[in-house]
Amino acid sequence: MKTHLCVVLLGVAIRVNLALSAAPPPEKLTPATFEEIKTRLTLTGDELAWQKVHWRDGFFEGLLEAQAADKPLFYWIYEGDPRGYC
Repeated sequence: MKTHLCVVLLGVAIRVNLALSAAPPPEKLTPATFEEIKTRLTLTGDELAWQKVHWRDGFFEGLLEAQAADKPLFYWIYEGDPRGYC
């Protein structure tokens, strides 16, 4: 489960970075700039699409389901604490 979180956080960070690089962000958070900053930080439907995926926690369960559906299996392994290197 931590692996999925690492991938998601990396994806969100890249997406947010791309969105923010389109125009310079406000320098300070004020009542006048609040809505713009809130809009920049609010995730869109496309950015939340990963939540619709029915993730599997175990390799064998996913393997059986992939074989039954004749679909490929995406398997991600991460060693260590992803918060330190992600």
